[in-house]
Amino acid sequence: MAAVTQAGQPQRHVIGDLVVRFFTVSGASGSTLGTGMSNILFATNQQSTAAGTISLITAIAVSGGQLTLTSSAPMVSEVIMVIARVG
Repeated sequence: MAAVTQAGQPQRHVIGDLVVRFFTVSGASGSTLGTGMSNILFATNQQSTAAGTISLITAIAVSGGQLTLTSSAPMVSEVIMVIARVG
């Protein structure tokens, strides 16, 4: 699988013992995102992209610290939020 292209560094926030990161990514359906995080508890996409258009992501699969993103068309400036214990 191809990796998505990230726009800049992810934003990182700490909430208690959890870490939240926001990634802005572009790529083809089935592309992967290496988060650099472990023990991922939750991953989701924003309903709209960073550009303000409707999100095209239909599914996110988590495997270790990597996400596989499925979309209905090529992804452009999609915003992904990941909550994990380490990262």
